[in-house]
Amino acid sequence: MTGLDALRSPLSFLESRLEDIPHGDVLDAEESWWKSEGVAISDAIDRAGTPWLLMFNRPGERVDQILYPREYQTILRRGCRSGVVWRALEEKSLIPTYLLMCNISFHDPGTCCPYTVSLGTAVPLAKYGSAELQLRFLPELLRKDDSVWRAPRG
Repeated sequence: MTGLDALRSPLSFLESRLEDIPHGDVLDAEESWWKSEGVAISDAIDRAGTPWLLMFNRPGERVDQILYPREYQTILRRGCRSGVVWRALEEKSLIPTYLLMCNISFHDPGTCCPYTVSLGTAVPLAKYGSAELQLRFLPELLRKDDSVWRAPRG
């Protein structure tokens, strides 16, 4: 495989660099989703521009809320359901998460920032947090549906 061929898809790139990728069907499914839906969503996000700050609501109250394009939330939810955060703890390794983030960032690098913030909260909490804090927050951070706590919620 030539260097250019490896850059045609994230999975091709990973396979050109790593001998054995322990991913099962997860990366295949993500790559397929990106090709069928994700790239168009990423393009829509690019057209919408960067997130913006809503300083005041309609009644004039200060809210300081960061707003994101609707499509951005679609991509973030997809990654969360796929396991960008929960896989690291469930599989007791950061490798599955890194492979998934590599796959996602191939098409839209900016999406990985919120995943990194969420992962950077969940892993230390699981490792160093008291049992009380873990019980209170880990279930929320490790959900496998759209109700998962993540940054940004927007």
